[in-house]
Amino acid sequence: RKRLFWQHTAQADAGWSLDTLYHKVGDTAHLTDFGADINASSTTHLEQRATLRYNAQSWRLNILAQDYQTLSGEQPYRKLPQVSLASRFQEQDNNLNFNVRTEWVKFDHSDETNFTGERSHLQPTVSLPLRSQAAFFIPKITGYYTQYALSENAPQEDKEPSRSLAISSLDTGLFFERDTSIGDTPLLHTFEPRLFYVYAPYRDQAALPEFDSGLTDFSFNSLFRENRFTGLDRIGDTNRLTVALTSRYLHQNSGAELFSASIGRVYYYDDRLVTLTGGSIETDNNSDYVARLAMRPATHWTL
Repeated sequence: RKRLFWQHTAQADAGWSLDTLYHKVGDTAHLTDFGADINASSTTHLEQRATLRYNAQSWRLNILAQDYQTLSGEQPYRKLPQVSLASRFQEQDNNLNFNVRTEWVKFDHSDETNFTGERSHLQPTVSLPLRSQAAFFIPKITGYYTQYALSENAPQEDKEPSRSLAISSLDTGLFFERDTSIGDTPLLHTFEPRLFYVYAPYRDQAALPEFDSGLTDFSFNSLFRENRFTGLDRIGDTNRLTVALTSRYLHQNSGAELFSASIGRVYYYDDRLVTLTGGSIETDNNSDYVARLAMRPATHWTL
């Protein structure tokens, strides 16, 4: 019985860095027999990757090679390689901001009967963040243009399908605060309502492959995502409003957060028509409520 786990990070001068991860077991039951917890024993895929990064003042370059050892379930596509280039211009409050992300990735598969392909993606973003001490108001428009080049054995009739659309969003919120105390501890109590609106038009994406897309997990952070899918093979249509509320207690001397509570919900104004293969149209008018609570009752304790 054998298992190999290797992880290494190297930081070089002039902005270059290398991150490697290699995880492999000798048999598919290894983690079930020897895993230290339920997370290990329930693992279905072991990742093997190498990422070369270059961080400049205004740009970021990532070159990724990624594969998996499958313990159960379907074998994912390999990325051999994925090259992404993104701007990192510093956001200027009360000024028009522009950023762009580009990506090219070649998807391969260990099973030669599976089709393969390449995906090119361009994603420009324009935003106008307006901020003050008491409020923020951030309108944003993001464009998505994706082009594929699929192998001849792809089931799609069109071997070079494409998709283009734009997502508009508005993120806004208020900050209320008051001085308070618990015993001799001076505190700042905040009350922070937030609204997040997203509109993405419907595009028929049934002719596009599903190399690396899936549904995101439902969490508090997902309330503020523009796309309900991971990856770039599916961009979900939506017309929705997130309503959220956060309250915090901060130590006035150190600024440390001693307590925070958040709750939120999404309200949908249209059905969501874009699905993964085998999925169904979402018709709910609202999501479940999701809440998050964090506290630090003592110096070395968090909950």
